[in-house]
Amino acid sequence: MIKSVLLILIFNSLLLFTACGSSSTGAGGSNPTGGGSTNTNKPYTTTQLYIKSAIYDNNRTTTVNDDKLYLYFNKDIDPLSINTDSSVNYDINGTGAIGSVSNSNYNSSVFRHKVSLVSTPSTKFDDNGSTKISIRDNQITDTNGNFPQDFNQTAVKKFNVFGRLKTGQTITYQEFDDGNTTRSIARSYTNNGDGTVTDNTTGLMWQDDEDAKNIVKSQTDLTTYCQDLTLAGYSDWHLPSIRELTSIVDRGRDSAPLIDPVFTNVSVYYWTSTNPPDASSASYRIDFSKGTEPVGSKRLPSHVRCVRVLSN
Repeated sequence: MIKSVLLILIFNSLLLFTACGSSSTGAGGSNPTGGGSTNTNKPYTTTQLYIKSAIYDNNRTTTVNDDKLYLYFNKDIDPLSINTDSSVNYDINGTGAIGSVSNSNYNSSVFRHKVSLVSTPSTKFDDNGSTKISIRDNQITDTNGNFPQDFNQTAVKKFNVFGRLKTGQTITYQEFDDGNTTRSIARSYTNNGDGTVTDNTTGLMWQDDEDAKNIVKSQTDLTTYCQDLTLAGYSDWHLPSIRELTSIVDRGRDSAPLIDPVFTNVSVYYWTSTNPPDASSASYRIDFSKGTEPVGSKRLPSHVRCVRVLSN
């Protein structure tokens, strides 16, 4: 009986010692999740201030003085924390530089900092994603005075002018269509008087000679036609993508054709080079009488309006 009691007491003591030792290990810091430890590899969280996107607009010119860099944050920042010396606000890894006295302004409604690169030594940015930008240490803060804790680098991307063009549509047919959002960039065209029209907003030059109204061929034949075209001294023409061709559709017109009258040679159906998913034998056409984008067999006859990209 005495041996049994002693054995029980010894066993309980061992359990108590083991429990105390485990508790001591958890509080002492060897456990990385314990309260006394410091995790030097703290994961990035969206509550920390960072640049969500960086958009570079080179305005399709050779100069830098009219270029703009748009930086969108994940939260509101304190505009007073933006240094008037624009070059010290951000670290840039790659091609591009912000001049020290470049103009800038902050829009708190969309958390956007717009930097106009108007001073030397501003230089052009690569907008193919190879250049990265981040907030410089101990510089810009959020409205609570907090600096970024993880200085993530955000790729600088090209400004998408096509997604911002005014389409002319003012009636809303469904949520988020252009009658609802009313895009902001106005159109601007120049008739060059040589059978071409320049879109000053998108930087595209369009064919507008008699062929643009009279030639009717299959999509395959027209692809070759554009590649072989020499017009106004240029030979780098191509069949437009659906994004390119829809950029000149003007849904604000009261009657067909839905295109600016600066284009003088106009018909109804025009081929694009864009194929619908899983349908290599078909392509999109643009119907300038309705502003729609029907799909048709590449063998169908339609018109062509070739396009070329202006050099920066």
